[in-house]
Amino acid sequence: MFSLFFIAASLVAAASATPLRVAEARAATCQPNFQGGAIAISTADGFYEPNGGSGLWAWHVEQNGQWPTEYIIKDIKTLNVLTLAAGGSTFLFTQNGSADPSQSFAINCETCDPNAGSGEDRDVATKCTIKPHGKPDFCLTSVGVNYLVSAPCNGAASQVFNFAV
Repeated sequence: MFSLFFIAASLVAAASATPLRVAEARAATCQPNFQGGAIAISTADGFYEPNGGSGLWAWHVEQNGQWPTEYIIKDIKTLNVLTLAAGGSTFLFTQNGSADPSQSFAINCETCDPNAGSGEDRDVATKCTIKPHGKPDFCLTSVGVNYLVSAPCNGAASQVFNFAV
């Protein structure tokens, strides 16, 4: 009788431990909320400026309101939207006006500040990957200042982005 109880208790304990480990793995990343602020985007290559002239804090990164959460990245000056070009490897800016999936990106970060709207000159999301909509194995990749391509994710520094206010 004692051994049957012991076996049943062990199975219950093992079954309840598995979901806990899965939850811990998911908690390792976060999705930022930039709260409408002007954002600077940087990589190991430096800061990105849309069309080379809007300044460092020149981006609006907005949640698209869909599930799973994706983002639309806009030039703050012209409101043009970063778009994955036909062919799927380079990016361009297009006028906003549609909910085209090529204008949505998944952003996952190691750290996210829940108070992005309170204070300036600080990182609000760090060690982030940016993935084009529907391409979970591809990441935005910096190949020089202000030049991005979509390439297979490999964890390289050129695929890690930081966001600051």
